[in-house]
Amino acid sequence: MKIDFHYQFKTLAGKVIPEHPDEVDPKDKNKITKKYPPFTLKKLCVSVLLNTGTDEIVCPQCKHQIKKPLQLEGEEKAKRFMLATKIYNGDGLVDIDDEQIKLLKKLIGKDYPALTVGQAWQILDPHEAEENKK
Repeated sequence: MKIDFHYQFKTLAGKVIPEHPDEVDPKDKNKITKKYPPFTLKKLCVSVLLNTGTDEIVCPQCKHQIKKPLQLEGEEKAKRFMLATKIYNGDGLVDIDDEQIKLLKKLIGKDYPALTVGQAWQILDPHEAEENKK
């Protein structure tokens, strides 16, 4: 399936979300000193693929949930790297398969808020998003 990874995330009101909040001059709050580019699906997907991620486990002694880094095999890391490279270097639409879409949805859904997950899933898997609306 061809995916447009240049999609820019938006607030519910339709305003484009930047990668980071704009930086303002501490002396003049009306003056922006650094403006960041829009947060895109490309940036999100490359990031989740290259980060190892964490697993939540329950501490046997205190019963609190703690996060520990995932232990990925070399083959899985290489697969993620190759997909990240394909997305990063892609211009316009990038062709990815169902397995790659499932991986991206899983990784995005694990660590991002509903606003990001909902939009990402609508772009990555529009047929499933349409089914969930019913």
